[in-house]
Amino acid sequence: MPTGWSSTAGNAALTTLIGTYTWVQLHVGDPGAAGTANVATETDRVQVDWGTVAAGAVANEAAVEWTNVAGTEDYTHFTVWSLAAAGVFGFSGTVTANALVAIDDKVNNNATMLRTLIPFSSSRRGPVWSTRLAVRHA
Repeated sequence: MPTGWSSTAGNAALTTLIGTYTWVQLHVGDPGAAGTANVATETDRVQVDWGTVAAGAVANEAAVEWTNVAGTEDYTHFTVWSLAAAGVFGFSGTVTANALVAIDDKVNNNATMLRTLIPFSSSRRGPVWSTRLAVRHA
């Protein structure tokens, strides 16, 4: 028998999660259990406009963009928070295409590229979250 969430419970949990955690921060390594390790030189958090949850997945509706980034670095991870500063750490994930940027450059992701999935019991996958952010150097 497959394990995982029921579709109703998974969609409800994901809807609650994205309603609480709307601010994305970049990292240059694994952010750790508290979400505070390896924070990028660019410390600004950018608000994400989440779409509608369906089939255990949700993606952003508009590009998430950092302009005039503070340093030259390779973004590998991100965290999602409840507030633009301080706040509560919600979850983290990996950047699927590491984004090497130069000072004063712009980093963004195309719409629908920040994606969070909850596996349903019908998916035949174990109860594991998958969260990815695809970014590009603009």
